[in-house]
Amino acid sequence: MGTSVSVNLPENWYVSDNFLGFAVCYSGKQIDCITAHLIPLCDDGMSSMTQQFALSNSEFSHEWYINFFLVPLGGLWDASNANEKTPNDYGRIKLDVFGEEKKFGVRLLYKDEAELHNGIRKSRDEEEANCSSSKKLLQLFPTSSGL
Repeated sequence: MGTSVSVNLPENWYVSDNFLGFAVCYSGKQIDCITAHLIPLCDDGMSSMTQQFALSNSEFSHEWYINFFLVPLGGLWDASNANEKTPNDYGRIKLDVFGEEKKFGVRLLYKDEAELHNGIRKSRDEEEANCSSSKKLLQLFPTSSGL
């Protein structure tokens, strides 16, 4: 019995020297292996990057737990097969898992995640401030003809 999980990746998801890999979480019995596929954004004959990862066996493999593991980009990305493409040319990751897992989650993991989120938060705060200023301006200078 197996499960496939496919996740569309955000634009420019790969940040050089910062992206660590894909953090995977699942609930269920421990699985033996996973096959990861990086799938290209467009179908121009470029093949997906595929790698099978073996997970360690555990004496608790018959019991249900919440499990975590990392699919490192370095283990999945084959630069010799990239044909001058970058990881950002790939827009989806698909994970084929063999086991009796119940729930599944995938998250992109970055080394300097706090800085990355602070940068996003700062730009959102600035955007909200600009929106608030515009709303105040609109309130001060209404354009309706009822005045």
